[in-house]
Formats: sequence, C-alpha cells, structure tokens
Amino acid sequence: MGASMQIVYMNGGLGNQMFQYVFMRWLEETTGEECIIDDAPFFLPHTPHNGYELERVFGLRPKRLSEYFSADVWQEMLARRPEGVWGVAQVLSDGGLSLMAVQERNTSNLSFRGQIIPYTPGTEFPRLRGHIYCHGYWLTNLFYLAIREKIEREFVFPPFTSEANLGYERLIKKSHCPVSIHIRRGDMARHGWCAPPSFFRQAILKAETEWHPDRYFLFTDDFEWCHILADALGLAQIRNKLTPVRGNIGAGAYRDMQLMAMCRNHISDRSSFSLMAGLLSPFEDGEDINRWGMTN
Repeated sequence: MGASMQIVYMNGGLGNQMFQYVFMRWLEETTGEECIIDDAPFFLPHTPHNGYELERVFGLRPKRLSEYFSADVWQEMLARRPEGVWGVAQVLSDGGLSLMAVQERNTSNLSFRGQIIPYTPGTEFPRLRGHIYCHGYWLTNLFYLAIREKIEREFVFPPFTSEANLGYERLIKKSHCPVSIHIRRGDMARHGWCAPPSFFRQAILKAETEWHPDRYFLFTDDFEWCHILADALGLAQIRNKLTPVRGNIGAGAYRDMQLMAMCRNHISDRSSFSLMAGLLSPFEDGEDINRWGMTN
C-alpha cells in the first residue's frame, strides 16, 4: 500500500455502490491520493441484492481492498470483524496500520476504536494526512455534480438486448414527457421505511398539474401491492397512460435504472437506485419528487 491512501466503504445494492463510487472518484479528484474501496461486505454470507455490480454492469474496476491480501489473510480479516457492524478499519488498525476514520453523520454501523471525524456532506471535507477510512453512503448530488462529466463517461449502460426492454425504450423516446414512478417494497417495507400511498398520490397530482405527462412508467418489486392500492397510490387515475415495466429482475435489475434514467421526470420513494437514475437523466429541465428532498 502507498504512503497515503483513502479507503472507501462500499456495500448494498447497485444504487448504494454507485453513490459510494462517485464519492470515491470525487475524493481522488479532490485529494490526489490513491483510493481503494473496502469491498469486504460482498464476501460475507447472504450478501444482499446482487452482490458487487460495478464491474459487471459498467466494466469499472476500482482498486479493491481484497486484492491487497492473500485469500487466507483476507478470510481471517473477515472472521475478525465484530458481529452486526462493520469493522475492517479496526482490523487494519489492529494489524499495525495507522489510520483515522471519517464517518458520514447519521451512519452507525462502524466499529472503530481510533479517531473518528464526523462529516456532513455539503461542508468542507477534512484535509487529513496519512491513511483514512471513509465510512458512509454519501447519498447526495453534491459529489456527483462536482465531477459530473467524468462520472457520466464511466456510468454507461450496455445497449438493451431483450425485445421487452427495446420496446420500453422506444415508448419512452417517443413520449414528450415520460415520467418514471418507482415504488419499492421488499426490504424497505420490512424496515418500515416506505412512503405512505398518499406520497405517491400527491406526487402524481403535482405531475398532472405541472408536468402534463403523456406517459408514466411504473417500476416496482410488488405489482400485486400496487394493484390492490391503485386508488390510494393515485395509479388508478392515470391508468390509461400507465405502462408497468416488468421482467428486469435478479442480475438484470439494473435495466430498470437504465430505463428510469431515460425519463424526463421522476417520482420515487427513499431509494438510492431511483435517486441515481434521476441524476443520470440527460434532461436539464427534468424534476424529481422523492423522499430525500433532493433534485438533480
């Protein structure tokens, strides 16, 4: 490892990974230091979603912490992490690496006994010397906008190959105001983090009043739930111009983000997946209604 490096924690699904990658690239541009992602969460049992996806989807190969150790040493490091939290920073420290941690405010799953510097996105990033472990999710447009041209050259989706997605692509392109609606259930519902149906109903009312869409595209992991609550969600009122997007599951789930990003405007729950789709949208006048209180 170099004389000074930045290690950036990475976890979760594709949306989380993309925001953490953007932060890493911003950090490289800002500090001029070598950056490495802590990819340890993708080696653990029951890795959520589809595992590490940046290389498979975009062909990106950032430096990964796992590549700096032999397989047996890496497995021993994983075995030493505290249960229920993330502790690679502490394992590295115990192994003799002198480092500090920068922790994004409102994150809690870091176990580190050394110096931790809290950081709020939007404030000046601390100028630190030596090895730094950066722990957070960085779900903000600030880092993205600071290096937007570079990121847009790196986050390039492969062309569609299935007839279904090619059909959705044609329909989006011929719409004068296509709007994506992302209703995520699954783990969000289990944790009680989902928006109430009234959020979507009010967002659709705003869209009808201000955007005048000719076509909506519904992305969800629970079409049955959306059908049952169609009135409460506001979907029944736009049924004649609503296209459900189906079939992009498992390793192909990223295609939903690709299609969302082609839409002019976006309505979404508290999801990093659809938030990133909104940032990737090429429409300068596009708008987002989301539970993050963020626009692109």
